Amino acid sequence: METLRISVGLILLCAAPLYAAPGIRLSPQGAVEMRTGPQDAWYAVSAPTALRAGSEVRTGRDASAEIDFSDGSKVRLASDTSFNVDQAESAESRFTLLRGKIQAAFAGLFSSKIRLRTPTAVCAVRGTVFELSADDKDTAISMAEGLIEVKDNKGNNAVVSSEETLKIGQDGMGTPHLLSLTDTRALDAVRPTAVHQEMARDQTRTMVEELRNRELKANEAQLGKVFDPIKLDRLDPD
Repeated sequence: METLRISVGLILLCAAPLYAAPGIRLSPQGAVEMRTGPQDAWYAVSAPTALRAGSEVRTGRDASAEIDFSDGSKVRLASDTSFNVDQAESAESRFTLLRGKIQAAFAGLFSSKIRLRTPTAVCAVRGTVFELSADDKDTAISMAEGLIEVKDNKGNNAVVSSEETLKIGQDGMGTPHLLSLTDTRALDAVRPTAVHQEMARDQTRTMVEELRNRELKANEAQLGKVFDPIKLDRLDPD
């Protein structure tokens, strides 16, 4: 699954007018099923379909799906993912990721009114681009842009910000730490200052190595002159 490359600025440019009840549409790719409630039967979805509160979606192996919101926000479901729409209102929307992985970009109407639950954590989204994966034991968050406030099942809290990652298990959460700029979960130019700094460090290292190599070659040449056999013969008193 390709990395989601959507900037919040682009989403805002494409945002639709605000609605009292946000519109949500599911676009399946491959074997995707949904049901309208926990007591209803699952059925295959092969074309764009509207979702509402109570809708549950699951993707099969090698399948994926995209959920589009009326304000331009998007959620992409990877294969073997179960995702529920618990509440869809302008005041607050709530979703559950039971298992699998999503890549999401929320903005506009949803920028500060999203709650996302997993088996081990509750996430309050604050206008952001991120990746979230979950199963019965662990939740992993990889931020690209924005903020997510996280609470684990033990009541511990953490804030994950741009280019940070955090893992939450059954025994609690770890500590957020920065993603490497070479990490596939990091989006291009999200941290331009850090990118320039790292590039500058790389250039400095290259310059230092080149100077060191020149000095070594110069020293080798100088030693070659000092220990030239002909010159040594001339210094021989015999």
